[in-house]
Amino acid sequence: MTSSSFSVSLPLDPNGMRETHTDAVDVLDKALLASFEGATVMHAFDPTRMVALSHGGPPLWSVGVASHPSGAHQFLTYGLSRAVDPASPFNFELALRVRSSGEAPMWPTLLLRTLARYHLTTGREIKPGQFMDLGGPISQVPCTPEERHTMPTTRMTSVFITAGAKLPTPRGPVEIRNVLGLDPDEQDLLTSVHAARFVEAMRQRDPSLSVALDSPSLAAPGPFRDAMEEASRREGSDCTTACAIPGFRWEDTGKALEITIPATEAKRLHRRIV
Repeated sequence: MTSSSFSVSLPLDPNGMRETHTDAVDVLDKALLASFEGATVMHAFDPTRMVALSHGGPPLWSVGVASHPSGAHQFLTYGLSRAVDPASPFNFELALRVRSSGEAPMWPTLLLRTLARYHLTTGREIKPGQFMDLGGPISQVPCTPEERHTMPTTRMTSVFITAGAKLPTPRGPVEIRNVLGLDPDEQDLLTSVHAARFVEAMRQRDPSLSVALDSPSLAAPGPFRDAMEEASRREGSDCTTACAIPGFRWEDTGKALEITIPATEAKRLHRRIV
């Protein structure tokens, strides 16, 4: 038998310790438990979760998941909202429902952690009705290049955020924002219509707004595409992107986001920032 161990270096500065409001955590746990009858909540904890992000800790206290034997898994972040982590500037958490047979997959946890790091390190929100092109499969982009082959692939390369419920907590209301996956053709459809119209049509097909990596594209010829093209002609579009930089790539190293911007876009981005 072999044994393994790890050590965690805690900051000497007391401000370097993460503060977590357990009463708000309890509310989120109950919301996850309500996802499925008889569900239990499992937490993907980072060993350094007690260290604040500002002192090298992870972006989140946890990502929780509730699973159903049918293959439905509900994931939820803990720590994007100031109700859970008072150091956060935001009042929302991110949720992602996935259809995948067997045990809960790992990639949704990694994706939500990466999106949380983006929000907390840039201070910019991906708001409901906005999307972000990740530059690669949503199930693999959060991993290092050497590890991506260990995760399933998918046609989906963008995340799209939709508004969800608001949960009352002892620390104030927490908005739940849903994360969806889109492929390039679906993204084109989305940008041609009002975001609310697109979400309404998605809910008519699947009220749970679940993500299945191997599902057929909604942009394939058929009723969904026809309805969106008609809506585009009739109403126009209001959907925006959180980051519209051709060739933009990012990698979550676990400590920071490493961003690659093509040289042809660097000057334009500099003008937008300054």
